Amino acid sequence: MEDRTAGAPAAGLEESLSRGRRTAESLNRLLSLALSEAPLDEMLGRCLAELLAIPWLSVQAKGGIFLADRNRRNLRLAAEKGLGTGVVGGCARVPFGRCHCGRAAATGELQYAACVEARHENRYEGMAPHGHYSVPIRLSGEILGVLVLYLNEGHAFDPGEAEFLRAAADVLAGIIRHKKEEKKAAMLAEVALTLSSGEDLRESLRAVLAKVCQSMDWPCGDAWLPASDRESLEFAAAWSAPGPEQEAFALGGPVAAFKPEAGLPGRAFASREAVLSPDVAADPHFPRRELARKAGLRGGLCVPVAAGAGVEAVLCFYSPAADAFDARDLRMAAAVAAQAAPVLQRKLAEERLRLSEESLREAQRFAQIGNWEVHLPTGQVRWSEELYRIFGLPPESQASLGAFLSTVQPVERELVQKQIIDALEQGRSVDLERRALRPDGTLVWVHERAYAEPGPDGRPLRLKGTVQEITERKKLEERLMQAQRMESVGHLAGGVAHDFNNLLTAIQGYAEFVLKDGADAESRTADLREILAACKRATDLTGRLLAFSRKQVLSPRIVDLNALVVNLGRLLKRLLGEKMELRLDLAPGLPSVRVDPGQIEQVLLNLAVNARDAMPEGGKLVIATAVGEPAAGNGDGGGERPSGPCSLLLVSDTGTGMDETVRARLFEPFFTTKGPGKGTGLGLATVYGIVKQSGG
Repeated sequence: MEDRTAGAPAAGLEESLSRGRRTAESLNRLLSLALSEAPLDEMLGRCLAELLAIPWLSVQAKGGIFLADRNRRNLRLAAEKGLGTGVVGGCARVPFGRCHCGRAAATGELQYAACVEARHENRYEGMAPHGHYSVPIRLSGEILGVLVLYLNEGHAFDPGEAEFLRAAADVLAGIIRHKKEEKKAAMLAEVALTLSSGEDLRESLRAVLAKVCQSMDWPCGDAWLPASDRESLEFAAAWSAPGPEQEAFALGGPVAAFKPEAGLPGRAFASREAVLSPDVAADPHFPRRELARKAGLRGGLCVPVAAGAGVEAVLCFYSPAADAFDARDLRMAAAVAAQAAPVLQRKLAEERLRLSEESLREAQRFAQIGNWEVHLPTGQVRWSEELYRIFGLPPESQASLGAFLSTVQPVERELVQKQIIDALEQGRSVDLERRALRPDGTLVWVHERAYAEPGPDGRPLRLKGTVQEITERKKLEERLMQAQRMESVGHLAGGVAHDFNNLLTAIQGYAEFVLKDGADAESRTADLREILAACKRATDLTGRLLAFSRKQVLSPRIVDLNALVVNLGRLLKRLLGEKMELRLDLAPGLPSVRVDPGQIEQVLLNLAVNARDAMPEGGKLVIATAVGEPAAGNGDGGGERPSGPCSLLLVSDTGTGMDETVRARLFEPFFTTKGPGKGTGLGLATVYGIVKQSGG
């Protein structure tokens, strides 16, 4: 008779070996998936599909993998297969300790259920009967997540299955840790790259905050930079996860500033060490504590970004849980700061240099000063932006010695070259004023200074200099000199007029005495009358000289300029003759002025006579009034210019005009362009004197 019991141990051993091989093969397939470059959630989905496809594992084709949040308070459904929308929605977030998966995470022990019973708190309508294996995924005592597989209702607990699932969970733990560390390493590499490649420092800092927070599951972060005086920290950038409250917290950063040792950023800045806050929402020294409370932010962590002896920035991160940051978070934040420090130091130095250059360009633009430099051994020339504008050259043109010499007029070239040679050979400084020639033919006054900078061997290495446009200054100087000349001539004319007038008074008086005594000869009477006529003409001449020198006695009163012009217009028409057209263009509502009406009439008569003489073939004379501001540049630079609305009296004609030479001497007494005997040269000088004495 055959003994069948002898084969039983062998069969059991074979089954055990077979199961071991199947377990090893399944675990090896899971490990091979860890080599994939796929994101973590996608990789977990593949691992779940691999587990559900094992033919000897008596589970339904349903399951999921949860990941624990960084505070180990909630599970997030990272991958699922075969679960309906009810399960996906109801179990998207499961607190530790709730339902089977939450209890597996809270206790660190495998949870088994043969059916839906009281411990199955998460339920939904239409839930089908089923059982569970909920296996904690942990590594070195830390819960990383939970693996859950669905069983047919009534499925008995199988120790072999449980043992395999624990091994599978250990593999998943290694994959999760590896991917997270890989993600952190990539994030650290991207920190330096993001800071280096960004054009705008603050936008780069915001991108860094986003990468760190997303990698570490931190909902919010901000960055602070020292002020220029390093006496305080100023907001630089912030990032937050989507959500109105968290965004409001991030936007509240720009209103805050921190002195050293004040607030989290200030303390990190002053101590050069990381600073933790267990609960920013309850910290009376945290300016945004109310915004933090509304955003659900509690824990705070700030790390200094130290480079050399100084702190270049402070990075702050926030968590929704109090006391959430641990030693690993501190190490990670410190690693981020260390990675950012050298790049940030360089970027800040570049920004300071850029701001300094912008300030210099702005100062040069306001002062109209450009600078240049020539490296003598190579001949390389560098110009500042303002120098291109002064010389009228396009910014993209090549700076060169030839371009500079093209601005020197031929008559000044020898002088300029001599000063440059003296600077190079004798160490003298160049200091000259000249008129630079622009490509469009215009001339501008410039003041140039230069000096030779010696090299290590004492010989000139660089020639450096500045060019300042002084065209406006030259115009003001010319106007001032003209005003001073006019004032001197006025003083002379006034003195001569007074002395001459005294002589005329005596002559006129004695001539009148002779006439009163009666003359026995008709010729003597005629001669005396000629003497009196000459005295009258001489008196008129002295009156004009006094008007020019502003020393005649005026009788000002309130005058309507429009009425004065209309009344004088009838006389002017007879004065101008038939060939001339007189047009009056008078503004309504013209404010009254306080002037001597006779003197203003004299002004208009003199201008009308000049206009008539300038248009021998006829033309048009226009006398207009208007309300406005005095035109810039009017006057001779002496006295105060009137402010506010003024009554304007404008006279224009269609005559031949005048060139620059004549215009420069327009108001000089005794200067005339008329032929001999046709003008005294006092018409416009009288106009000038009357207008100035009248406050115009």
